[in-house]
Amino acid sequence: MRLRKRHFTSIGIFFVFLVVCVVAFENCSKVRLTPLVPERQVSSVIGAEAQRLPIPRKDPGNARVVVLLDQSFSMVWGKCPQDLDGTAPNPTGSPFNSCQRGPGVDQPGYRYDVTKAWLDELAAVVEKGMDVKVMLLPFSGGKAKRPNPIASPVHNLKDLDHMKFLDLPKAGTWLAALRQEQEAMKIDGKREIMGTTVFDPILDYAYAEIVREATLLKEQDKLATTPFLFVVISDGVYKPTNALFGLLREVSGCPNCSNTPNHIACTCFSTGVCWSGPGEAPGRYCQLLEQNFREYLGDPAVNQLDEVKVSLNNILKIEQDPDFLGFRISMKFAKMNWLAVPSEDTNRAPDKTKNIFDEVQASLIRRQIPIYNITNGTPPFPVVNLGGDSSTYVIENLYAINTNVHVNKFGNIVTDSDGDGLGDEEEVSQTMDPVNPRTDGICLDGIAVNYGCQKLGCRPDVDMDLDGLNECEEITVGTRDILFDSDADHIPDFFEALRFLKPSYDDRDSKSSGDSFTDHDHFRYGIHPLRQLASVQDRFKVDLFSQFMGYELVADQSGAQQAMAKYVVELRNMPLAPTQAVASGSILVMKSRSGSDPIEDDVRLDPIAKEAHINRVYFLLEMATLENRQKISWHLLKMDVPAPEGAGSYALPGSFSFDKFVQIQGEPP
Repeated sequence: MRLRKRHFTSIGIFFVFLVVCVVAFENCSKVRLTPLVPERQVSSVIGAEAQRLPIPRKDPGNARVVVLLDQSFSMVWGKCPQDLDGTAPNPTGSPFNSCQRGPGVDQPGYRYDVTKAWLDELAAVVEKGMDVKVMLLPFSGGKAKRPNPIASPVHNLKDLDHMKFLDLPKAGTWLAALRQEQEAMKIDGKREIMGTTVFDPILDYAYAEIVREATLLKEQDKLATTPFLFVVISDGVYKPTNALFGLLREVSGCPNCSNTPNHIACTCFSTGVCWSGPGEAPGRYCQLLEQNFREYLGDPAVNQLDEVKVSLNNILKIEQDPDFLGFRISMKFAKMNWLAVPSEDTNRAPDKTKNIFDEVQASLIRRQIPIYNITNGTPPFPVVNLGGDSSTYVIENLYAINTNVHVNKFGNIVTDSDGDGLGDEEEVSQTMDPVNPRTDGICLDGIAVNYGCQKLGCRPDVDMDLDGLNECEEITVGTRDILFDSDADHIPDFFEALRFLKPSYDDRDSKSSGDSFTDHDHFRYGIHPLRQLASVQDRFKVDLFSQFMGYELVADQSGAQQAMAKYVVELRNMPLAPTQAVASGSILVMKSRSGSDPIEDDVRLDPIAKEAHINRVYFLLEMATLENRQKISWHLLKMDVPAPEGAGSYALPGSFSFDKFVQIQGEPP
């Protein structure tokens, strides 16, 4: 998702000094560049104190939160021994007052308190322009199945008007109404208000609403910047089940009329010989008994464990739908006061398929769905950053990239004044402007020469994923305009397109030069992937060194303790070259979506204006967590380095510090 411009501050100020070995060249012209390579090269390395990585920040402004709330009878009241699933089951017992019932799993209503705290948490961080919506979905079955097309007699609200994505005030009103239902149940036990625990229909309903919302976000160019959080709060006991209806038949002496429709207990024969129960029409006792229970409790056929697994996986698989590129969703389960659940309804019972969460977790396409326990009104996890769990952050990749200098396939230094991927000399030969990165106003010159340029049906001023490529360039190159790194090889699409890599293929698996180094290694050294590294002089190679120096515990914005790795970083060598100025008038104004503010210069990967004899160096940091290598954030530090007149060692004009990096991309937990 696109993150807002952030600058990070640390507890202490640590400076890493870097020294650059310089390959100097004669002043250049637009006609021809003649590099002069000095006879000797001086290297110098200055060490530095260790400093910790910046804490990745997740922008909570754009978010969709879905909370499924168990609105079943067992949340309020316990069982009677005469209940069908009680210790002395009786299918004809009085429905509610046949015994002194104890409190249910959540009679105090902690699940409402937790959800209210989440709404308050979201409200506390909502600022102007942020987009946060919440969908609260009560679920139960039988006579109280949701959504109910009729307005509730308790609060006079209709499910279909409120079981959708709402702004925070409306979500708060709907939450209060659901709590009213429980309070009414505590007074008189109206079972038509809260019924059995039926999962699958509400999951299918949630899927349809999420797809509907994702479609709207896609149309607004906001899908990639709006993560979803999906939470299920329940005791995890799903009923009715086929086993429950089997018990019904057993205690009533009935067969399964669906399997044996001609049984005497299910129908009358032509002879008129019939069997009936007390007060029932001949031959229809068993039929009517099961029909009444199915209407009252719900149909076990729609409450199957396998169906629940399929429905949850369908929600997770929206991420894989090509129609919803950029869609991301996190899923969490919250057990409601699990120790208060009757033993026959837990995994301690002989029937091991009682708890929905434990049973489905291993069958989901993501097998690390966390399960929390709610025993009071305190939320078990925050939702502001869509997850505040502790993690251990380390460097996944750290690059030093001179956007104005690289080594071509012949092993020669190429000066690229405007940083468009095409050397100045070649731009002149191609009748392009070496100080205008997009000579045609649409595609970077390096892309236009090597790929062509898609000019119709795209927006050249929109870069939704902040990878430096506009929509037209993404289409031309074959990358995705909502993915920063389309092929997930840890090189942003922009640099793959301009440094002769494969934007749709993992460059860690390719060795185009035939040497022992991957194309990814070549990029790290600033060398064309077709040029063998051993044939390139060391003074032409980028040499960036980092050494791990332990961890420092730091509290993030949600209060969770994060272990941030510390490093000593040294830039031992980088070639520089004198370049021409790039005027601001030649720079295309880029936006993250139509109608938005221009993208700030310090987060743009594509070229921006600069003075003459300045090399723009990017320090690009990719961070990941040891717990989940897919939890990635990208951070950028730009530094303008003057190209010297002669050869020798030259210190960078400013200090290098992780505190100065700006986060440009991030993934939610």
